[in-house]
Amino acid sequence: MKSKISCFNPAIMKKDWKWLWGASLGLFLVLAAKGVISLLLNMAYMKTANDRFDMRFQVIASHITPLYVWVMAGFSVIMAIICFSYLFDKRANQMMHAMPITRNTLFFTHYVDGLVALLLPLVLNLLLIMPVLGDGMMIRAMAGFYGFLFLAALIFYSAMVFMCMLCGVAYLPPILFLVFMELFEGLRVLLESVLRNVVYGFGESYFYSESAPRNCLLSPLYALCRASFVGFREPVDRRIYFWFDKGFFWYIPVALIFALLALWAYKKRPIESIGDFFVMPWLKVLFSVGITGCAAMVVYAWLTSYEQEAGLIDSMGKVNPFIIGIAGFVGFLIVSMIIRKTLHIKKKVVLIPAVITTVVLFIGAAGVQMDLFGLASWTPKASDVEVCELQAFMSGNRPGELFSAEEVIDLHKRFLAEREHLQSTREGNIYEVGFTYRLKNGNLVSRRYTLPYSEEDLKDKNSLLSIIAGRYADYNSFCPELKDMKWVDVSLAHSGDDGEFYSQILEECGVSTEEMKEAVLKDIQDGNLKTFYLESENMDRYGDKVLEKNELSITAGWEEGLTINSNELGKSLDVWITSDTDNKYGVVTIPFNSECKHILKVLKKGGYTHNVLTEKNGTKFPVK
Repeated sequence: MKSKISCFNPAIMKKDWKWLWGASLGLFLVLAAKGVISLLLNMAYMKTANDRFDMRFQVIASHITPLYVWVMAGFSVIMAIICFSYLFDKRANQMMHAMPITRNTLFFTHYVDGLVALLLPLVLNLLLIMPVLGDGMMIRAMAGFYGFLFLAALIFYSAMVFMCMLCGVAYLPPILFLVFMELFEGLRVLLESVLRNVVYGFGESYFYSESAPRNCLLSPLYALCRASFVGFREPVDRRIYFWFDKGFFWYIPVALIFALLALWAYKKRPIESIGDFFVMPWLKVLFSVGITGCAAMVVYAWLTSYEQEAGLIDSMGKVNPFIIGIAGFVGFLIVSMIIRKTLHIKKKVVLIPAVITTVVLFIGAAGVQMDLFGLASWTPKASDVEVCELQAFMSGNRPGELFSAEEVIDLHKRFLAEREHLQSTREGNIYEVGFTYRLKNGNLVSRRYTLPYSEEDLKDKNSLLSIIAGRYADYNSFCPELKDMKWVDVSLAHSGDDGEFYSQILEECGVSTEEMKEAVLKDIQDGNLKTFYLESENMDRYGDKVLEKNELSITAGWEEGLTINSNELGKSLDVWITSDTDNKYGVVTIPFNSECKHILKVLKKGGYTHNVLTEKNGTKFPVK
């Protein structure tokens, strides 16, 4: 007769630990290798207190890598398989259940054994490293890290135990575990790809806000790997601490839910089902639906990607829902045949889920295609926008500097209104334009579109290309720092006919840096430097107005508080900023043209006349 409910059974614990001690020792050695062992070996070479502090910091920081999240996931799989391996052997399973103990006792004993085997190496490593660290701040940081690893072990182990309850063969639980851990993130990326191709110009669908950690809860392995990168911080005061998002504490109740689901599945699990592909019929339906849905998304992504590239998305794309619906129905039947290991699938238990899956796939594809969810046509209200930014021609502008929020939203609406025209244009260069909004509720939303280049659009002052290009071509708006920067020197750069690159500091030729700065600013003010270059290789479209082999290379510094972001100055204007944090200097490269009379006037003092600058043969550059 079976005993009453009891949480633990010594005989079962002894059987489990026959194998668990080896796995637990392996985890201990893996953690200690880069922890206390590495610390002891390196500390012997450190003489000063600062050196020892730096060494301890380096050893601790080397501990914080995604590798240890994977290590905990791997050992969680091993511990669960060791504790519940009898489920996958008919004889062992019958012998275990013939013991005079309840299933509750069996489950809790095995579950706690595996969890303790994961916890012990963490506790021992922490106890060993504490006296070596000898610093309360570092000990708290390391304790936080090991607590983080135990949180990872708890969710991984509980999920793996649940997978064991669903399967009848030993090789399936690890596979399902990995699929579950990465399924959400993979599907999210795939869905973004589908939307980007189906809804023309759609870019990023991920909302960065306070809810982002909760969105990652469906992909624990991915989320915890990202959190481990956060690791330790070392501010100026040399304080170190480990931190991760508080949202990850939700993994504790999630792990408990997994454990309770595993207990429920274990109690419902029939002994004679050992060896079946899945234990219960509803699991076969569930996995058939899941596999079919994932396959349909892959097909949809490929199909719409081809249509987008060929310019057929607005015509051929209308039949996509029917294609996906039919493919989903056939795919569900094929998957059901494989899972059920039979060709006889003309049953309600198969046909009804197949029809439901088909309808859902059709409605989903049609909804995305027709933008029933409002994803493609969405634009924010100006009152809801905190900061907005427009990125064009491989460049970005400082938020609100070139375009106000209202102007950015109006341009966004024009892109949506001219979607069909933009979609059908496939000739010439295609440029990418992005709209980014930081909303007052904390969300950051981004949309990206392609903007075809054509001579007609460039000549039309009301076209999207003309409006954006004209604003980006305004040096006075785009480079206000040039006025405030302290110019160190100016060089004249030239690419000779021999392929060599020549550069001459103008002060060596008698040209004052301050004089050249004044000339450049005057040409900016007069509009002489407004010539817009979409790409440097297209500069010849402006004919003799461009001295294409000449440019000014300005080395300039700036005061504290005045910063230059290289992402804000880009190729569209052939203006490049490279900065050095310590020396605080930047290099601005400006290709000038024959209309820049102030620049040419100053250059003439150094012997650089218009003829010299345009001479292709017979003149050695630079002029000395």
